[in-house]
Amino acid sequence: MWLRSYFKKLLLSLSDARFYQAVVLSPARNAWLFFTFWTLLFGLVQGLAMGIRFFPIAQQEVTYLANHLQQTLPDDIVINWESPILNISSAPLTVTFPPKSKLNDTFTTKNMATVLDSQIPLSSISGTLTESSAVIISKEYISLNTMTGEWNHLKLSDYITPEVWTANKSQIVQSVTEIGAQIQNNSVLLFILVMGFQVVVLLLSNIWQAFLYSLMIYLIRNIVHLKISYSKILAICLYLIVVIELAQTVTVSLFNVSLQEFSSILFWIYCLFIYKQVSQIKSVPENKS
Repeated sequence: MWLRSYFKKLLLSLSDARFYQAVVLSPARNAWLFFTFWTLLFGLVQGLAMGIRFFPIAQQEVTYLANHLQQTLPDDIVINWESPILNISSAPLTVTFPPKSKLNDTFTTKNMATVLDSQIPLSSISGTLTESSAVIISKEYISLNTMTGEWNHLKLSDYITPEVWTANKSQIVQSVTEIGAQIQNNSVLLFILVMGFQVVVLLLSNIWQAFLYSLMIYLIRNIVHLKISYSKILAICLYLIVVIELAQTVTVSLFNVSLQEFSSILFWIYCLFIYKQVSQIKSVPENKS
């Protein structure tokens, strides 16, 4: 059965360096089928894990934020939009994220403040005035703190409808509450979208990595005494990337820990692990590729 065969190949690719001799001597199509099957499966598992963690937290965050805005926004605040200008009464106004916010588990509390100031010029969004803020909303821009000392400035008119509108405190709080309701009502659809997005991103990124790594190895193959073609090197890389993605899926799904930063290191370690076996292959007939 092909499914049993794929599980056996996964185990061998993880534990037996001699398996890669068979990979080199097999049609490249086998490597692509193996890679596609496991990448799609790992993408679904990672997307499922992301959805299970994300949606309860998202609904909680919206509830916290609505209550927090109700308590902290001035009663007389009015926000008026006449594209491309946003006018905010009671400015400047700083709104911090709720103390119970899950976002504060990732970022320091001081960096989770939003400043609303329709009078602040774009040139002033720097220095001590804004270093403790994550977001600054001015009359024409929303500025995002990258947490590296730089700011990304996005035009409000690119994200807000051109229609003129005005919102007071109760309307602002109601809008946030409605977002929470939309998340809850469309949770199944959003869950599917998250999983689909993760599958597509993972597949494309892993294909890109496979071509990149195989090209690097191909360029140095004479130095490391490899007598195999580019297509065979690519087939090996496809198997190795599945091995690395297995480790990534386990750590992300069970422990919420990403190995993305170490994926290149793991890849090259595995290359050393299989190098002796692969380098013993002198040549591969063209009809085997």
